[in-house]
Amino acid sequence: MYKKPLVSILIASYNKEKYVKRCITSSLNQTYKNLEIIFVDDGSKDNSYQIAKKFKKIKVYKKKRNKFKSKFNTFFQINNYLYGFKKSKGKILTFLDSDDF
Repeated sequence: MYKKPLVSILIASYNKEKYVKRCITSSLNQTYKNLEIIFVDDGSKDNSYQIAKKFKKIKVYKKKRNKFKSKFNTFFQINNYLYGFKKSKGKILTFLDSDDF
């Protein structure tokens, strides 16, 4: 019998509380069910982390915001994905911003 591979959805977040619930809900509602959802909050100053923690079926991590100053926010986003990658167990990885659904 063929077993479907585990897919890891890595969600990077920073101050996106307005979108977090919709993003996670849309990930949980996928028709493909062999999923792990990993939400990594990069020290948000809003309620993004608290909203994500309400979902029981996902892994939620909070990092301290890196003190490195960058005019490019993609640096922090890539670090969030790298952190999530290290925590993931999936054979297939997907990347999702917390304001996407």
